[in-house]
Amino acid sequence: MLALEKRLAETAKLIRLGSFEAGSKANHLYGLRPTEASLTVVSFDIFVQGFRGGARFEIDRDLFVAALGSSLKRAGTNFDVETPDDGSAEVYGLDEDPFDGCMFALHGDLSPMLADTIVAAARAGKCAIYWPGDDPIFAYPDPAILSDLPSNAEAPTPVHCESGSELRVLVRSGLRAWKKYRDQVVREAES
Repeated sequence: MLALEKRLAETAKLIRLGSFEAGSKANHLYGLRPTEASLTVVSFDIFVQGFRGGARFEIDRDLFVAALGSSLKRAGTNFDVETPDDGSAEVYGLDEDPFDGCMFALHGDLSPMLADTIVAAARAGKCAIYWPGDDPIFAYPDPAILSDLPSNAEAPTPVHCESGSELRVLVRSGLRAWKKYRDQVVREAES
């Protein structure tokens, strides 16, 4: 997960650079216009994490990748997941060693097929799924992992999630809040 932590730190640094005005460091780094830079930097992140005994735990990368199937594409040094219903996400951490999970960075909606793909990969890897939100939860597709999730007072609430449609319902409020934030960043970049 070190790559994920680096990406989050890099994203926070780029956001602190300002409103992504023409000629800003963020635009220069990525060769983007202000609105494109804002949309690139601002993502809704869904984490898929392996746990054992309440701590991060290495998962079987081959099973996880197999569950992503043909939707997984190499994108430079990283990966993308693209589904036939126009779902897409950048995937970070997939090539980390040890592999204990990854992050799906969405720049738009969580499509039905993308949600199904994330749940299938989490089930194959025996992972929990979580994302930023007001009431943090661990969505778990396999009931067998419930006892391995963190259970301290600060840990997110575990919620069984059997399908992509259930995942879409669970992330709805976080995704709405993120879209509001993203749109604000874009408006500020355009003004």
